[in-house]
Amino acid sequence: MLKLNTSEKSNEIPCLLLPNQGFRLILPNTAIAEIVTWCPPQHSTSSDWLLGFFEWREQRLPLLTIHIEDQTPSEQRPLTKIAVLNAVSEDLGFRYYGIALCGIPKLMRIGRDEISVSSTENDPPTAPSALSLVTPGTKVTLHGEEAWIPDLDEVEHQISQLFR
Repeated sequence: MLKLNTSEKSNEIPCLLLPNQGFRLILPNTAIAEIVTWCPPQHSTSSDWLLGFFEWREQRLPLLTIHIEDQTPSEQRPLTKIAVLNAVSEDLGFRYYGIALCGIPKLMRIGRDEISVSSTENDPPTAPSALSLVTPGTKVTLHGEEAWIPDLDEVEHQISQLFR
C-alpha cells in the first residue's frame, strides 16, 4: 500500500504558469475559473490594456492584456488563450474577467522552498517596469525561471476605475 506524506502535499500550492508577452504570470489554481480558446473581443478604446469584452457562459466580461509595452512587433507572440479569473473583489461589478495569454498554461505544484523572490539592487522584487497595466506585484524565480505574481486586488481596482 502506497502511503502519501500529507505534510509534504500541504506545503505545495497548485498553480498555473501563464505565458504572456515578454514574461509569465503565476497564479494559484483557485484564482482561475477556466482556460478557454482565444476569441476576438468586442473592442474597447478606453485603455491600452483593456482589449474589450468577450462572451463566456452567457456573460459579457472584460478582457485584459498585460504586456511589456516596449516590444517590437517581431517580439510579440499571437494571443491563443484566455484565462478566465475569479474576481477577488465584490466591488468590481463582474464575477469574472479574462486575461489574454500567448500560449498554453503549465500546471505546477509549488513547494514553499521552490520559489524565491527575485531581488538585487538593480532588480527589485516588483513587476516589470514597462507593463501596460501598472500594478504592483512580485517578481519571483521558480526552478530558475522568472515569473510575476500580480496583485489581483489592484488589477481589479484599475478595472473598476474604467467603469466609474
